[in-house]
Amino acid sequence: MKAYLRVYNAIREQILNGEAPVGSMLPPEPVLEKQFSVSRTTVRRAMLRLSEEGFIHIKQGRGTEVISSIPASNYYKFHNITGIQEIFNNSGKPFTQNSCYIDQVFADQKIAEALQIPEKTPVYQVQRLLCTDSLPFALMKNYVRTDVAPGLEQYTEELIDLYKLLQEKYNAVFFTGKEHISAATAGFTEAHLLKVAPGTPLLFCTRYAQTHTLPLEYGQTYLRTDRYDLVVEMQGWPAQGVPLHIIR
Repeated sequence: MKAYLRVYNAIREQILNGEAPVGSMLPPEPVLEKQFSVSRTTVRRAMLRLSEEGFIHIKQGRGTEVISSIPASNYYKFHNITGIQEIFNNSGKPFTQNSCYIDQVFADQKIAEALQIPEKTPVYQVQRLLCTDSLPFALMKNYVRTDVAPGLEQYTEELIDLYKLLQEKYNAVFFTGKEHISAATAGFTEAHLLKVAPGTPLLFCTRYAQTHTLPLEYGQTYLRTDRYDLVVEMQGWPAQGVPLHIIR
């Protein structure tokens, strides 16, 4: 069994059986490292999975709080999802990429956990502004491991579709991914680049993409709600006991 799964299973069991009750704080990372004889990266990967499943909430600088003892599989969806469609309000006009910039930054905790690397490891940061009909609608930041795409900055002028470029230049093929969509408001930078007023409601999308063996990309995208819609198609009454993964 992988080390992070051993840590994940042990803490999950503590939450489920009440040893770590809702409202309590889990031990800090250094304590968990010693308790399970694993690295900090392993502990953080286990914590990330517990967070994604709704058991815990990681508070930067304050610790990790247990927020639920109910497994996600106890929830059920109301309808069978048959398709998800993204609609861009661009009157049929093509997208344009207003700007693209690739540089290297040091991975913070969130990036490191997503890409499964130690904190402060250099990674590529790809920043792009996408437009329709000369108006910006998406501000994108993508993070890629340097060992997955060495020399990525040389392809700045060619970069339109990141996954296509990674496949053609590095044989790094998208295999699976997960995207979280939440509400946000435009700060000063987002408002300036997206040409909206500060405080304007936006959609914030966080994407985790994998190859067969490695994390491919971690992405953050701000979307203008007046130029983008997400449509979920549903059909029929679901079978009894179809699980829905709940993320708080």
